[in-house]
Amino acid sequence: MAWFKKSKDAPAPQEEPEEEPQILVIEGDRPCSEIGCAATNGAPCSYRDRRGHACPTAWCPEHQAVVNGQCYCRRHANTLDAVGTATEQGFGLPDVTNRVPTLVRWIGLHIDESVHLLLESLRQKHERYSRIAVHPVRKVDGKIRWETTWQLYDHTGPVLKVIVEVNETDPTLVVVRVGQQSVYSEIPPWIMHRERHEDVDPEIDAREREVFYHYMLEAVYSEVMAQRSEQQPL
Repeated sequence: MAWFKKSKDAPAPQEEPEEEPQILVIEGDRPCSEIGCAATNGAPCSYRDRRGHACPTAWCPEHQAVVNGQCYCRRHANTLDAVGTATEQGFGLPDVTNRVPTLVRWIGLHIDESVHLLLESLRQKHERYSRIAVHPVRKVDGKIRWETTWQLYDHTGPVLKVIVEVNETDPTLVVVRVGQQSVYSEIPPWIMHRERHEDVDPEIDAREREVFYHYMLEAVYSEVMAQRSEQQPL
């Protein structure tokens, strides 16, 4: 299936080399939280969640992530990137221990090109394509799930939607829907290994991830094609 394949990038035009940007580093007086790092100039992670809880880690210049001039651990820097403008919707930042938004973002990044190619291959002239970034949805019971969406839409609204979601009440289970139909529901293999405190050979890890994404995309492809077939003859 061609939509699984990545298109080759065109050769980049030759440009004059630019000066390397100066990388901002922040130093502190705490031991670095990176395993095996002996540095003692770590700065505390600036992350503070919606409940006011702060990340307890500190990071030296080599292992920190700097966002908007502040030091963060890499995990919470990814959380900030994942939630985007979600805090403007009144949800606040996820709890310090909440990995759900970054998991949704991670899955979305890995299947983005394939889902985009699939939907674009089916898009009609009167339809438009859009990608909705990771965002929270508060359910009727007050619980929150995080999701990201790819869709084709027209003047009447969404025509085809692919959604990746994870509920905060079940933070390891990835659910993929096409419209309202759930097509795939699995705990990622790397999370299962992490929960079991298992060390996995890199080759085995890579193979398990490949299988995980393959079956996810197969399920998406089958249901998208079925729903499009119901909407109009192919």
